[in-house]
Amino acid sequence: MPIRIAALLACHNRREKTVTCLRALRAQILPVREFCESQTTEDSCQKSEVRSQKSEVPSDQQLSTSEPSLSAFSFQPSAYSINVFLVDDGSTDGTADAVREVWPEATIIQGNGNLFWCAGMREAWAEAAKTDPDFYLLLNDDTVLYPEAVASLLEVAPNPSSTLIAAGAIRDPESLAWAYGGLQSDHPFPMPDGTPRPCRTMNANCSLVPRKVFREIGMFHPAYRHAMGDMDYGLSATRQGIPILETPIFIGECRRNSSKGTWRDVELSRIDRWRKLMSPKGLPLRDWFAYCTRNCGWKWLRYFVSPYLRILFGK
Repeated sequence: MPIRIAALLACHNRREKTVTCLRALRAQILPVREFCESQTTEDSCQKSEVRSQKSEVPSDQQLSTSEPSLSAFSFQPSAYSINVFLVDDGSTDGTADAVREVWPEATIIQGNGNLFWCAGMREAWAEAAKTDPDFYLLLNDDTVLYPEAVASLLEVAPNPSSTLIAAGAIRDPESLAWAYGGLQSDHPFPMPDGTPRPCRTMNANCSLVPRKVFREIGMFHPAYRHAMGDMDYGLSATRQGIPILETPIFIGECRRNSSKGTWRDVELSRIDRWRKLMSPKGLPLRDWFAYCTRNCGWKWLRYFVSPYLRILFGK
């Protein structure tokens, strides 16, 4: 039986980005162990050779990367399979049909357009959990993985019984600097240094959650509609003694979100900034209150009022 990886995505009207993301996922080079079929016992079988197997994608869609190849490594199963569980949250640009062309066997859950990212990911996660996969791959549809990204995550968290989370180091395609991945505090990490790095929490642009971790801490907390669910999840894992390790190399690319046009944009009026802060993609009161009270300890009130004070004082 292959080890089953359930890839979880939530999308809305980003057809081209979603398709590009899934093409990169389809192109993953997964580790495969070849066993001696002519031998009856493991002891009498010579050491198996580890090879790689890649799913077919159109030749003009192959991704290039300067990342170093991973060394060969062994797994008990003979193969891995990736099953896609995608929430299409009311897209009107033909995203669902485009996904079916790239990944015909994908499980597509239709939303009404009001789920947003965290709620959409919970829907995908709940559907995937019915199949009891070995791993859950949390993936943003604007992230383009390198061909050996999943293999790199599996080097960090190799077994479904691993009690840790592997967070993928993602870089900005223009600056080539660290963009997303593991987080030690509120500040970005420096460049990967070739060894897995312990993290306090994470961005879930591309993270691998083994079955054992899911059974211990579940999925994203229901308090969050769009943002903060992944960071809250990482902090919950840390509190429960579940390590988060960032991959030792970059495994993909994603453009850093700009603050322009958001509540952090000081060029906007205070009223506009307030509206954006209260929107589902900002820091709406219920979500932000839950995050602060769950994760900020006795300083929660200071964190809670800080964005409102920033807008008030034009900072």
